[in-house]
Amino acid sequence: MRHYCRDDPIDEAHAPIDDIKAVGIGGYFLGRKSTRRFARTEVWRPEVFQRGTFEELCDKPLLDLAVARAREVVAGYEPAPLADDADRHIDAVSASFAAGLRA
Repeated sequence: MRHYCRDDPIDEAHAPIDDIKAVGIGGYFLGRKSTRRFARTEVWRPEVFQRGTFEELCDKPLLDLAVARAREVVAGYEPAPLADDADRHIDAVSASFAAGLRA
């Protein structure tokens, strides 16, 4: 998600409009220079994935790896602190909602 939510510039280098026009809808982008240029940095590579032979991996179910990774993420999560005026804003929204229910 960090990769997709980052604030990248939208310019000719990052959004090659000429390539998009040339290839068209449903076209083949793999032969384009722009695809090769960004292939190493723009392709998502999952952290939880099994590479190897069946014999190497048969005793390591992917679900177990995914659960272990999820536990690591949850254990290391620290929510960002709320803004100083968050309580006031939450109270105002709640009061507005409650007033709408009474009407």
